[in-house]
Amino acid sequence: MIAFAENSAAMPTQASERLLVLDALRGFALLGIMFVNYTWFSGFAVQLGANPERVGELGTLELDTIVHRLVVFLVEAKFWSMFAFLFGAGLGMQWMRFDDRPFGMRSTQRRLAILLFVGLAHGIVVWFGDIVSLYAVTGFVLLLFRRVPTPALLRCGLFFLALPVLQGTLWLMIYSQLKHGGSPPPDLGHGPPQMLPSFATGNALQVVEANGAYFVKRWILAIYEGRFFKLLGMFLLGCWAARNQWFVDSTPHRKRLYRIMGVGLAIGIPTNWFYATTGGGVVLPVDAQELIRIVNQCIGVPAMACAYVALFLLMFAYQPRLRLWSIFAPVGRMSLTNYVMQSVIGVALFYGCGLGMWGEIGITWSLAVIGTIYCLQSIASFWWLRIYQFGPLEWFCRSLTYQTILPLRKQPNVNRAIAVSKEQDRRNLC
Repeated sequence: MIAFAENSAAMPTQASERLLVLDALRGFALLGIMFVNYTWFSGFAVQLGANPERVGELGTLELDTIVHRLVVFLVEAKFWSMFAFLFGAGLGMQWMRFDDRPFGMRSTQRRLAILLFVGLAHGIVVWFGDIVSLYAVTGFVLLLFRRVPTPALLRCGLFFLALPVLQGTLWLMIYSQLKHGGSPPPDLGHGPPQMLPSFATGNALQVVEANGAYFVKRWILAIYEGRFFKLLGMFLLGCWAARNQWFVDSTPHRKRLYRIMGVGLAIGIPTNWFYATTGGGVVLPVDAQELIRIVNQCIGVPAMACAYVALFLLMFAYQPRLRLWSIFAPVGRMSLTNYVMQSVIGVALFYGCGLGMWGEIGITWSLAVIGTIYCLQSIASFWWLRIYQFGPLEWFCRSLTYQTILPLRKQPNVNRAIAVSKEQDRRNLC
């Protein structure tokens, strides 16, 4: 066993070293991810496509249609892309902190392996739509780029974001040949349709069984869509931003951030509106129209996600003491715990093994549920972090990563460091 506890550089980031803007951005991204995930948990996304008559019976069809289109336009795919950007930024900042020392690389590999385990457990036991496992696998590929020069990271990121267009063209050619040959294209839906009722009415064991089947299909679909390329592209952009010190001090980068925000919105608004008005989601198999949508999304989603990040950083630079950050930051500091808990709460509320509210409310009422849960998570995270250094899952993963049982409760010296840091921040602001 490697005694990482003896080397302070190998220990996890302390509370006094954390960047408030990075935590707040993570918390904000989690809120957006929750908006999309709960369209599944509530059953609305399924009912809308498979049983629109049932959606009409809810009595909020007109409003639900507008809200759903706005969610697809403003939120869908943009916030997991933003979270991927922040994941890459976090790894990039770790590498700068470790300065390419061997123990740093080993701890990063261990961290990714542990995240993969947590993601697989979450995806199979709780909800098949897990993103942690996808991030962990892509993170291992990101390690190959740790010594790439900073300007090249930007070019590599843009290259991988564009790669799904080539992949989509390849699928179009393959399916054209299959069509001429008389063979039907493969079924790449989200999962076995016969197992769908397990989520609405099944017991816990049936939900786990359905999760397993849908989880395998999700990974196949992720490969088909080129999602791993998209994730890697956003990871690389996040590393590039971290090396340029965006999250330490955005002041020298204000002009660039304004340009990114302006260009991102100029590109993202029309492209994502096109995506929303053509239905959103994935249409299989690939045809010429779907290829246009793929091209559209390869440009529009990262553009809008980067615009959101730039806007957030500019707001923070102008109002660093805005109370809004105290809503998002505690959730972001416990992002893994809160992400998994969002799934657990969604299952408990909507699935048949819980309260059985699947298909009982539209997306409009889901937003009220989401807002309530998120506010409760923010309050709970705030109070938890007053006593403890990490969230429960964060503590578990970090203890395994650094191969030592880290103290969970805050120590007096840590509290003093936080107080000193706050006093220094107060002096700098004044």
